[in-house]
Amino acid sequence: MKSDFFIIRLNWVDGITLSGFVLANIAIYCAIHHAFNLALGWLFLSVLADAFDGVLARKFGTERNFGRYLDSFVDCAIYLAAPSFIWYQVGYSQPHHLLVILLFLSSGIIRLAVFNDVGNIKNTDKLSYWGLPVFWSVFLTAAYYSLANVVSTTVLNPILSIVLVIYSLLMLKNATFYKPENKSVMLVVIVTLSTYYFYQRIGVSV
Repeated sequence: MKSDFFIIRLNWVDGITLSGFVLANIAIYCAIHHAFNLALGWLFLSVLADAFDGVLARKFGTERNFGRYLDSFVDCAIYLAAPSFIWYQVGYSQPHHLLVILLFLSSGIIRLAVFNDVGNIKNTDKLSYWGLPVFWSVFLTAAYYSLANVVSTTVLNPILSIVLVIYSLLMLKNATFYKPENKSVMLVVIVTLSTYYFYQRIGVSV
């Protein structure tokens, strides 16, 4: 829908979607400055915005194709760019690591483009996705950072490489993956993790 002056009239749910983009960029900024606990705290807040913008759009009747396209572009920041910055800054930064990151980014972009084309798959017993969803990358990032505090990245990075290659292939695999439907559990998990990492930043030095 065009506005009188701008090319599109945004609604309040679009604002929630864009808040996820802003929060992901704050996470990237924190990662650049090695404030990794803060980065993860903000990143999980961006996941929260992404998890519920679609729910709210459907509930209040503001769902439209533009919102889905906007959401996918924002997903590139939340689930692809921000995790990649954190991995790199934590220590996943050798030339061959960058090749793996490029594979991950390329696969994620293709996966999101396919989602824009076909959306959720509804002809199964549950809502499902075609290809492994990108949102697991944030949980992978949290696990990598947490383990990097107790295990040398020399040991950890080869494991991350293997996981990312498998993840990239699964994002492109011609298979369906069920969509988590219990929003209450998602809310509790995401808020708990975000609070935990903010608390870690306050309680200990980064």
